Amino acid sequence: APQMLQAPTVAVRQLRTGYRWPTLCLPLHALQFFCMAGLTPPIHPAILQFLVVVIVVMTVLILMASAYILVYFQAEEDRNTAWMPKVAVVLGLTLASLVVLLPPLDVANRSSGGELDVSLLYQVMFVSIAILVVVVIPFLIFYYEAEEPENARGQLCRAMVYEAVTLASAATVLVLMWIFLGRAQIPVTHYVYEDQFLDATAPTPAAGCGLGSGCVAGKSNFYEIGVTPVVYIMALSSFVGWFFLALFGGIGMAALPLDLMLAYKSRPQSISLQVIYYLRQRTLRAAFDLE
Repeated sequence: APQMLQAPTVAVRQLRTGYRWPTLCLPLHALQFFCMAGLTPPIHPAILQFLVVVIVVMTVLILMASAYILVYFQAEEDRNTAWMPKVAVVLGLTLASLVVLLPPLDVANRSSGGELDVSLLYQVMFVSIAILVVVVIPFLIFYYEAEEPENARGQLCRAMVYEAVTLASAATVLVLMWIFLGRAQIPVTHYVYEDQFLDATAPTPAAGCGLGSGCVAGKSNFYEIGVTPVVYIMALSSFVGWFFLALFGGIGMAALPLDLMLAYKSRPQSISLQVIYYLRQRTLRAAFDLE
């Protein structure tokens, strides 16, 4: 393919001229050429340490913010009770926030040389969300819905049985979907070259492989590969999550203006001294009538 032959040439020219490695500007096959050739961009330890510090600090801040949101919106009756659902709420808010912050971290990591294994972070985050959705939250629902003050052991056993059924059903569906649908299609362009030589130093694909010099026009095609179960879980959770985002996001955006108007209409308003005196006298008369 002429484009794949030209990409390493461009990369070597930039390396020889002392140009800083543009991670986000080179195409994918050029990055693969750097990896195969054993060439790595300059990595600054200070940048790597800064990214690690940012990850730790943001995780702690998000945990604190999630706990504050829980405490602020919880009911008075729920204080100092049912700690496990509260932990699940804090974990859910934290994971949802951290997943949103992963793409900026990925961009910063690639710009600094790609020393952090962000792909592993993606897998850990999405698998943690899947475990929270399939294991933790259903178990807590079954446990507290089957509350029996006189038989705590029976309550736990019943919740474990229901959770085992839920986990087995989810695992069966996931395994069957992965076996029959666990494929990814990558778009590629197929070129055929019929001559003996190809000018890899040409500045453009047209100059290096024109239609008149033995190259046949590229045809669009798809290259199908199998995916790992972890990648399939990530893709499936993202696919299903988009529907929930559209559903609840649409409902929230439609209900927010109405809630704001109703809250403004029923807001506490100041009253004059005359009204306060009148209400006080009416309350006293009602109290005397009860006597």
